[in-house]
Amino acid sequence: MTERAGPGPVQDPAAAPPGSPAAAPPDLDAPVGADAAGRRGPTDEVAARSAPAQPTSPDWVSLGLFLGISAAITAATVVYVWRLPPNPPLIVAELRSEYVIQQVRRPVLGRIPLAVATRVVGGVCEDEDENKDSEKSRLPEVQGAVLLPAEKAIVRYRIRDGAVSVEVEEPPPDSAGKRSPTLLRMTDPLGEETDCVLEGSRHVFRIENPRDLLLPIAGPAEIGIEFGAPVASGTAGRRVPNLLLEGRLQIYAKSRWSRALYPVITDELIVPAGSRLASSRDVTGPAPGDPWYGVAIPEEEEEGGRAFRISATTESSRLHFFRPGRTGESETFSLGLFTRILGDPSIAILSFLFVTFFAVSQVVASAIGLWRRS
Repeated sequence: MTERAGPGPVQDPAAAPPGSPAAAPPDLDAPVGADAAGRRGPTDEVAARSAPAQPTSPDWVSLGLFLGISAAITAATVVYVWRLPPNPPLIVAELRSEYVIQQVRRPVLGRIPLAVATRVVGGVCEDEDENKDSEKSRLPEVQGAVLLPAEKAIVRYRIRDGAVSVEVEEPPPDSAGKRSPTLLRMTDPLGEETDCVLEGSRHVFRIENPRDLLLPIAGPAEIGIEFGAPVASGTAGRRVPNLLLEGRLQIYAKSRWSRALYPVITDELIVPAGSRLASSRDVTGPAPGDPWYGVAIPEEEEEGGRAFRISATTESSRLHFFRPGRTGESETFSLGLFTRILGDPSIAILSFLFVTFFAVSQVVASAIGLWRRS
C-alpha cells in the first residue's frame, strides 16, 4: 500500500547549515527599501534624488561682520568727502549792464585810467586846495591821470548817452582813526609821475569820450539794479537807468587732483534783462562776498553806446541773483559738494577703475572655482 506523503517538517533557520542564505541574520541598519545586502532598488534611488534638501541655517556671525565692515567703509568715505577742503566753482560771466558797483580788494588791479575826465564832485588834490589861485586847481579837466582807490573803497561805474561816470567813496577810518585816502596819479610832459591825495571822501569824474577805455573790476561786485515796480519817467520821457540788459553765465569746477577745469553745467545760464547779480546781498557792507576780477568796456557808438560789456570771473559757491519784479528777494546759484564730485573727471576715473577691478575679479574667481563650495 502506498503511503501519501504529507507536509514535510519545517526547517528551523537556526538549524540551517552554515554558509547557506537562510543562516544570515537580518541587517537592522540597512536603509528602508534595501534588500538584505543593503542594496537599494531603482525606485528608492529616484525617491532619494527627488526629496527636497534640508534648509541650512544662515551664518549670522558672518552676515553681521559683512554688514558692519560695509557700513564702516561707507561712513569713512562719506566723512572723508565731507571734510574735503572747499573748492568753489569758477563762474565766467559775460554781461551787458549800465551799472557796476564794487568794493576794491586788490588796489593794484583796481587802478582806473581817466584819460580825459571832468571833475564833477571832489577830485581836487589837497595841495591844490591850499592854493585856490593856482591855474591847475581851477581846471575842471584831468588829463592822462590814473585814479588809485584804496582797499575797501566803493567804486561805481555808470554809462548814460555814451558818457561814463566814475565814482569813488573812500572807506571809513579804521579802529585807530587812520584814513585810507584816494590817490590821483598824474604824469607830466616829461613822463614823471606824481601822486596826490584827493580832498574829501567822495569823488566823481565824467568821461565824455570813453573810446578804448578799460575799467577794472577787482573785488566783490554787483551788476545792475533789478527792475522792481515801474518807475514814472521824467519830463524827458527817459527810462529807468542802471539796468542789466542781458547776460550769460558758465560754471566750471576744478578737479581735486589735477586742478583742471571741467564744466559743471554744460549749457549757459541766461540772465534776463532787469536782473541783478551780486557777490552778496550788500557788497558795500562788512561781508561783501567773493571777489570778481575782470573789466568793464564801454560800448562803441556803433554798438549803441548804451552799456558796459562786462567780462569777469569769480570763484563763488553762492552767487546772488535778484530777479526782475522781486525787489530785495534773491536766489542763489548754489552747487553742492556731491554735484561737483560726481562730475570730477579724476573721481570718474577712480570709479571706473573700481568697477572694472570688481567685475574682473568676479570673473576670474568664478573661472578658477574660488567661490565654489566643496
